Amino acid sequence: MAEAIKNMFNQEYLRTIGLKVQSVHQDFHIDAFAEDVQREPWADLEMMNRIDKITETLRMHLPADYEEAVTILADAADAKGASGYMFFPHFVAKYGIDHWETSMIMLRRFTPHASSEFAVRPFIEKDQAEMVNVMKKWATSEDEHVRRLASEGSRPRLPWGKTLSGFIKDPTKTTAILEILKEDPSKYVRKSVANHLNDFSKDHPNYVLKLAKLWQGQSERTDWIIRHGCRTLIRKSLPEAYELFGYSGQVRDGALNIEPPSIVIGESITMHYGFTVEQAGLMRIEYGIQFVKANGKQSEKKFLLVDRTYRTGEIVKRERTHSFADLSTRKHYPGTHIVTIYVNGIAVSEASMTVMRK
Repeated sequence: MAEAIKNMFNQEYLRTIGLKVQSVHQDFHIDAFAEDVQREPWADLEMMNRIDKITETLRMHLPADYEEAVTILADAADAKGASGYMFFPHFVAKYGIDHWETSMIMLRRFTPHASSEFAVRPFIEKDQAEMVNVMKKWATSEDEHVRRLASEGSRPRLPWGKTLSGFIKDPTKTTAILEILKEDPSKYVRKSVANHLNDFSKDHPNYVLKLAKLWQGQSERTDWIIRHGCRTLIRKSLPEAYELFGYSGQVRDGALNIEPPSIVIGESITMHYGFTVEQAGLMRIEYGIQFVKANGKQSEKKFLLVDRTYRTGEIVKRERTHSFADLSTRKHYPGTHIVTIYVNGIAVSEASMTVMRK
């Protein structure tokens, strides 16, 4: 994905940016801007570095006064077809830290076109308390993009974004923002709130569980948020998380058979698993594979099989195929791999299989 975006920043794209800016600022020189952006070491720059280079070059070709320059970019962003220009809010983050009021207006104005979730973070670091107040106001906006910015911009572990150590240290600092958004009508916003909670669950599981218990049952929208926000706690098999979401089923006579027992990298196995339901209830059934790593050690990865309610006495017999083909996110190594079937976080059966090189 990052590679595709990086390659999108070509000569034609830069000229398109230039045309948008020139449409609201006639003194902007499109060819000179595009030429300056692509000066060495442009070809070797990755996506985020290219965004930074475009931002720096815009600064060179716009009026020296920050407020005049950023207003030009805001007017250009409002032009049709100017969505996705991440360097516009990045301009605010890079040059607007000493122009607080104007920068707040511009981050809010830019975010429907290109989310300001990354650009807002330097301002949080400068004045955490003031930014929380700003974001509480954003959380009440009529625009779903602005409401999402309040949650996404303050996420403690936003992917690709700078970690907000102050919020990680004290997760309660963003609670007021999340309280405003916990029943938001937009799924786009609710997903961000859930991801915000999921970030915190990695450092403060008890805080997230406590908040989830307080919120649970208030509305379907809120229940959706806490269910998705606690997904890491479920994957970690925390008993409190299973109890919170009503996973009460129990099984006996767990069985697992793997065919074939030996494969080469690139082939697949079929897992034949089963059990008898001893106590009816909701069950989350997963399988875990202890993958052999390059250093010979093992690391388990879990995969969801089914999440549903079962009846007492029900005999379950199922199968699932798993490929050991190399992926961009996982490379396989030879050795003995342990496969485990879990029901509500409890191991009910286990088997081993061998992976060999071709």
